[in-house]
Amino acid sequence: MLFATVGQGLVPPVPYLGPALLMVLRIAQGMATAGEMGAGMTFLCEEAPTPILGQTGSIIALGCNVGFFLSSLVGYLLTSFLSTEQMLRWGWRVPFIGVLLPGLLILQGVHALDETAEFKHMKEEGNNPA
Repeated sequence: MLFATVGQGLVPPVPYLGPALLMVLRIAQGMATAGEMGAGMTFLCEEAPTPILGQTGSIIALGCNVGFFLSSLVGYLLTSFLSTEQMLRWGWRVPFIGVLLPGLLILQGVHALDETAEFKHMKEEGNNPA
């Protein structure tokens, strides 16, 4: 998802090629988002203690809403401080490129996570969990 998001901000301003690349990257971003949400929900629900399973599962939905709010805020701030011409020339790229550093930190954290106990248990029993 990080590659598709940052890639959108780096799309060359070439007629036909630029819009086509942007469309392909948007589709890839959407597919990756759907996969990440499902995987994140599964991970959280497998690791959550039973008494707080519901609250833990709602973290994904909360995260989506917070992300929507933050992206709206960034859009508002960019359109408030940049002229229409600046937004059309380079300003629209700022949010896409701006996620590179936080995205790399999150990617590092995700790769440091261990498999869930449920996954390990299924693997030990010979079931194919993947």
